[in-house]
Amino acid sequence: MMTWIQIGWAFLRRDFEDGGRRMLLRDLFRGLLLAVFWWGVTHWLQRGGWTARAGLQMDYFTYGLIGMAMVQGFSQMLAEIPRRVRQQRAGGAFYFWRGALLPFPALLALSQVWTFLTLILRVGFFLGWGALLGALITPRQILWIMALTGVGALGMGGLGLALSALESAGRWGWIADLIQVGFSRYMLITNGVLFPVRLLPVWLQPWAWFSPLTQALILARGAAGGASPVEMAMAWGGLLVLTGALVLLGWMGAAILNRPPARRRVQEGLLPSAEAAPVSRS
Repeated sequence: MMTWIQIGWAFLRRDFEDGGRRMLLRDLFRGLLLAVFWWGVTHWLQRGGWTARAGLQMDYFTYGLIGMAMVQGFSQMLAEIPRRVRQQRAGGAFYFWRGALLPFPALLALSQVWTFLTLILRVGFFLGWGALLGALITPRQILWIMALTGVGALGMGGLGLALSALESAGRWGWIADLIQVGFSRYMLITNGVLFPVRLLPVWLQPWAWFSPLTQALILARGAAGGASPVEMAMAWGGLLVLTGALVLLGWMGAAILNRPPARRRVQEGLLPSAEAAPVSRS
C-alpha cells in the first residue's frame, strides 16, 4: 500500500513543482472573473423576469453557479485524461519498482492525482467567490458539491480512457476527438447546467439523463434546497450506475492501451526512491 502512496505522492509533487503553484493562482483568479461575469448576467436576466417564468426553486445566480462549477470539473477531466495519455505514450510511462513493471491502469490513475485535485479545487474557488457575491450557498454545501464533482469526474475519466483507446487505433483518432468535443457540448446544453431539463424539447429530455452530470446537479442543488427527496434518491441511483459503467469502460480502455506494442519501457526520473529502477530509454 505504501508503494502506491509513494508513487502517487511523486506524481503530485512533480506536477506541483512544474507550474502547479501558478496554475492554482490562475484558477483562483479565473474563478473570480467568471463569478463576477455570471453575477452580472443573472442580474440582467432577473430584471427581465426570466427566473420567474422558468419556475426555479432557487435564485438563478445560485442555480447557474452550481451548474457552471460542476460542468467545468467534468469537462476538465474528460479533456485532461486523453491529453495525459498522449503525453505518457509519446514520452513513455512505464516504470519498474523493486524489479516489477507497474501496470498501466494503476500508473495512469496515480498520474491523475494532480488533475483530480485541481478540478475539485477549481470548483471550490468558483463557488467560494460566488458565495461572496451573494449566492445562497453555505461552506458545507460547497464541500458537498466538490465531493459530488469528484465522484462524477471518475466517470469522465473512464470515458476519457475509452476515447484514448479508440484514438490509439490510429485511423479512428478523429472519431475520439469528435466524441470528446460533442460530449462536452452535450453536457453544457442538455444536462441542466443553465436551465432545467424540463425546458428542453420533449424529444431531447430523455437524453439528458444519460449523463452523470445531470444526476450530480440534482444532488448538488438538492443540498441547496432545489430538489425533492424522490428526485434525490433517483439521482443517487443514476449517478452511481452511470459512473460505474463509465469507470468499467475506462478500465477496458486502459487494458487496450496496455497491450504491446503500445507499452514501452523508458526512463523518466520520477520515482524518488533509490529502490525505483527505471529502465534505459529505447
